[in-house]
Amino acid sequence: MDTSDLIALLAATGTVAGAIIAWLAFKKKESNKDEGQHNNQHNTISNITGSTTFLSGDNTGTISNISVLNQELQKVNFPEEDQRNEWKIYEVAFLWHDYEPPASEAHFNKMTRKVEETKAMLHLAAEEGELLLSREISIENVGLTRFVSRQSLIEFCNKNNYQPAFLFPSARAN
Repeated sequence: MDTSDLIALLAATGTVAGAIIAWLAFKKKESNKDEGQHNNQHNTISNITGSTTFLSGDNTGTISNISVLNQELQKVNFPEEDQRNEWKIYEVAFLWHDYEPPASEAHFNKMTRKVEETKAMLHLAAEEGELLLSREISIENVGLTRFVSRQSLIEFCNKNNYQPAFLFPSARAN
């Protein structure tokens, strides 16, 4: 093996090692994020890009903001949502936890663990016919976007004893 082969081997090994270290750091950050969101207190978690603050809570509407991946989520604007009669499922998942839904292209990066779980629950309910969809749009190379109506959501929630504040004004904190 000559010197140029040895240098190429060392460069390739360094590249692979760097990729593995970056992946491990990412997985540790994800693990810390998941743990931080399960506590019922304020947590600060350091990560590669800096400090990210997580505020956890339940579905009572007591959270004012949450910073996920250094991006703010705002509290839901109830009067605005009271005027709507149809939402995308991802929007419902954010609203369910009293957060204003972000733009469609940004929602994957802004989902908390609870929002992600609610979104999965709603998709499963739609697939099983428990939550009726108002329409679906399939976009090639992007995916399927499902829409639900206010009435369908209210019926689903009543059957399952759910009371998300964006649908039920009586469940809102004053």
